[in-house]
Amino acid sequence: MTRDILDAHFDLPKMCHYLHFALQSGSDSMLKRMNRKHTYADFKTQVDYLRSKDPLFSISTDIIVGFPGETLEEFEATATAMRECQFDFAFIARYNPRSGTVATTRYEDDIPPEEKARRWTILNDILRDTVSARNALMVDRDEEVLISGEGKDETWVGRTRNFKEVFIPKSSDIKVGDIVRVKIAESDGWVLQGILN
Repeated sequence: MTRDILDAHFDLPKMCHYLHFALQSGSDSMLKRMNRKHTYADFKTQVDYLRSKDPLFSISTDIIVGFPGETLEEFEATATAMRECQFDFAFIARYNPRSGTVATTRYEDDIPPEEKARRWTILNDILRDTVSARNALMVDRDEEVLISGEGKDETWVGRTRNFKEVFIPKSSDIKVGDIVRVKIAESDGWVLQGILN
C-alpha cells in the first residue's frame, strides 16, 4: 500500500475516505506464520497517516483468531492492535482449515473451538466499543449521503463519504442514487440515524 495510493483518497474527488485492508493479526510472529509480507508497525503507519489527514477516515479490516499455534501472547497483540487502530469495522473469522492452503499442509489446527470462540468474542467486544466511539464522532455533523436503497420502517439507507451507513426518514423527493445533505442525529449501534437538511 504505497503512499500515492493512500493520497489518492484525498486527491481524487470521487474517492471516498474509506479503505479496507487486511491486518489478519497484530502479532509479527503470527503474520510471518500466515505468510504475510507486512508487520504490525507497517500496517499501523498506514492507519496513522490516513487518520492524520482526516481523523474521520474509516478503516475496516480482516482478522483471523485461532490460527494454528496462536499463543495467548500473540492473541493479546491482536487485541491491542484492535484497540490502537480503532477500526470502523472488522470481519473477524475463526480459523478453519481449508484444503489446498499452505496452512493446512504445514500446521495442525491445534486451537480448540471453545478457545477460538472465546478469542472471537473478545475481539468483537473491542470492535463494538470502537465502532460506537467512532460513530459518536459523526453525531451533529452535516454529511453528504449517497442513497443506496430502502431501509425498514419507512426509511432510506445510504452511506457517507467515509462509508458510514445512515438511515433517514423516507421522502418521496428522494430516489436511489441521489446524494442528499443529512444531519447526523444519533449513533444507533452499528449505524447512524440522520435527518434531511
